[in-house]
Amino acid sequence: MPVTHCPRCAAELDLDADDAGQLVECPACLTRFTAPGPDPLPPDPTDAGDTYRVLVEPDDRPTPARPVPRDPPGPSGYDSREHLILQAKAECSGPGSGLVVIGVLTLLHGLWRTADGFARLDAAADVWDYAVLGYGVYSLAMGPFWVYVGVQMVQARQWGVCLIGCATILLPVVSPCCLLGFVSGVSGLSKLRDERVKRGFDANRPGFNPDTPT
Repeated sequence: MPVTHCPRCAAELDLDADDAGQLVECPACLTRFTAPGPDPLPPDPTDAGDTYRVLVEPDDRPTPARPVPRDPPGPSGYDSREHLILQAKAECSGPGSGLVVIGVLTLLHGLWRTADGFARLDAAADVWDYAVLGYGVYSLAMGPFWVYVGVQMVQARQWGVCLIGCATILLPVVSPCCLLGFVSGVSGLSKLRDERVKRGFDANRPGFNPDTPT
């Protein structure tokens, strides 16, 4: 027989199995209460079905590996040195190529003007003839300089030199390619003022630390 206790006087009562869930009376204090049912049995794992087996069966499937990101940033969140250089080269390739073309054309123009200026130097030479010769010599000097600046821009090196080259090519009557020089100069200055491009130029210097802001 199930044994229970009175909820009021804690007297021990022997009940029949049929009394579970029925209203009974304590003979000691005459308190009426509902007799509790039998304690539930613990679940049998063998009868739990597929749900239990899914929970206890070990998962033998291998855990998929997480992809490792390429070119991760440094500990401080800044891009790596290689990434900064590649980005600066991509941004400056257009203006740099334009400066190389302008430099070559200026050099050829200077050769022609210099030869023509020397041919004009005779007893009847005037100021204009000397001006033509001077412009030819100037073009011979500036042509190689702009070629050098263009190559440095394409390689993302010497930010200060590239800035001077892009600024001088904007001066009036400096280059025989006025329109092309204006476009390349404005585009080059715009790219060089970008902070990420400047960091790319800095990354080409020895001892650059990508985790330190400039």
